[in-house]
Amino acid sequence: IATYAATVVYAIFIRYIPDLIPLARVQFFGDALLVGGLVFLTGGSDSIFIFLFFLAIISAGNLLGQVGALFSASSCSLVFAIIVLSQRGFVPGLSTLSVLVGTSHSVPTYNAAINIIAFYAIAVLAGHLAERLGQVDSELERRRLDVVQLRALYEQVFHSINAGLCTLDNQGRIITFNRAAEKITGRTENELL
Repeated sequence: IATYAATVVYAIFIRYIPDLIPLARVQFFGDALLVGGLVFLTGGSDSIFIFLFFLAIISAGNLLGQVGALFSASSCSLVFAIIVLSQRGFVPGLSTLSVLVGTSHSVPTYNAAINIIAFYAIAVLAGHLAERLGQVDSELERRRLDVVQLRALYEQVFHSINAGLCTLDNQGRIITFNRAAEKITGRTENELL
């Protein structure tokens, strides 16, 4: 319910906010809180849902690159640290709730440290992959534009030559026919195609 409500709020704000990066950061922090709530209610640091923190970090990296992934990793680390501290009894309100849901127990420090280090490692990797993908997309777009320009140049040269030219495919079918060839044969390109 909270996720759907947040989606509706984001959809409303997206129309009125020109710079969407702050809204994305709010969403990343909200994702960390939602995952943290699920993790807290299903076993705390022993929950099987800790992997959802990684998915939140990866999605942030896909949207905003390295900066987004690191912001999300920091948000997830903060939420996870609060969960661990509540399990140890250091967060009064949450520690009581932790006892009620049955997740109150001593959490080894190395367990929390390994998860937080993993959050940042995933953030660095996700950010790097997202930025690399962006570079590949940019290069692919440049290549596509080069092909479009080359095709336009080919069409211009092909149709402006005074000699009659026609090109065939591997099966011997005509695929292009220039204006001079139309004059020579007395047939239009459309007829022959």
